[in-house]
Amino acid sequence: MPLIRIIIFTIVLLFSPVTFSLAKQTPAAVVSPGIVINVPSRTLELYSADQLFKEYPVAVGKSTTPTPLGNYSIISKEVNPDWYPPDQNGRVVPSGPENPLGYRWLGIWSTTYGIHGTNAPWSIGSAVSNGCIRMYEPDVEELFELVDYGTPVKVTYDRVKVKIDNQGQAVVRIYPDIYHLGSIVTNADIRRQLGLYHLNGFVSNEILPKVIDESTDKAAVVARLFSVVINDQTLREKGIAVEGTRYIPISSIAEYLRMSITWDDPTKTIQVGTRSFPGVINGKIIYVSEANAEVLLDGYSVWHSEDNCWTFSKLAVHLNNKQIDLKVKKIDGALAVSAGALADILGYSSNWDLSKQIFLLIGKKEMRQVPIKLIGSEPYVYLTNINEFYNVHVYWNEPANTIELTYPAP
Repeated sequence: MPLIRIIIFTIVLLFSPVTFSLAKQTPAAVVSPGIVINVPSRTLELYSADQLFKEYPVAVGKSTTPTPLGNYSIISKEVNPDWYPPDQNGRVVPSGPENPLGYRWLGIWSTTYGIHGTNAPWSIGSAVSNGCIRMYEPDVEELFELVDYGTPVKVTYDRVKVKIDNQGQAVVRIYPDIYHLGSIVTNADIRRQLGLYHLNGFVSNEILPKVIDESTDKAAVVARLFSVVINDQTLREKGIAVEGTRYIPISSIAEYLRMSITWDDPTKTIQVGTRSFPGVINGKIIYVSEANAEVLLDGYSVWHSEDNCWTFSKLAVHLNNKQIDLKVKKIDGALAVSAGALADILGYSSNWDLSKQIFLLIGKKEMRQVPIKLIGSEPYVYLTNINEFYNVHVYWNEPANTIELTYPAP
């Protein structure tokens, strides 16, 4: 609400021998604070070192007395401010329940516009003020302590916002043109916001028109971020679920596991040895689908829907108490190992006919056809079949993420 103020204490400060600060020190939790007020969404965002610290709902100016857009800063702070009604010259409304400024004032432009509390909390979330920014009283009192003189304040008019909610959902909101500026939301507007969260490579163009048509002042979920845990270590990079497919940050996993992968930009694929897999690159992070990640990695993964988390465990394989290098994959929910590599380790001869998909294990006295599953062109044998065909006792120590092989089987 516009305010005509008479700041008497400035004169006192100029002639007083005592130096003091009206504002408390900025808490360590907020570093280099900044404020962004977006009119269409009726929100105030507080940033700490360019990272979103907290978002508050606010009321903004109505279309006939709009909140002015532009760049400002905190130029005054006052506890228990008086109000000077602009249409009642000389009248003063002291601090109290009848004062529409509430109990805190943060001036951002001259003595006219500011951020303040309110005695009409039901107005928060609306465009109803004379141009000032109203906040719930507990919110403005909190903000008052977190910012100081000179804190930059930017007032914007962005009709599209993308936020990550506390469930990891990437939510697009398209807000109404409350000042009737004639702005039209386009695919490019949504793409620009999605780019802030590196989501453009995952959200198809087919989704965007539906978002524009159906989400005015409502939430449209376009993706979901989830945690990725490797051998009990949570990675900094999140996985991304879009349209029923989960994408895994394979480059981060490869770095953690010291795997070698190569990105081929012309074909949009990653190269692992002689194999290639389609991928998506966002910045420096390469993603592959969950199905391809399981093929690439030696181990097994589990999706924990209650925790919104994808976990992968790389298994160690021991033969007669000594660790061996043996590929382990999860196929159709069950663990399997490389049939040929296991034969070589145990000293068996083997014959693999890819065209007929027949794997023969050749012993000293007999030859057996081993039931296998293919990954690419490589045959794998389930752990449950190893004892019968290889004469090896198998124990999967799930808590320790180890497979214990004993040969020959007792």
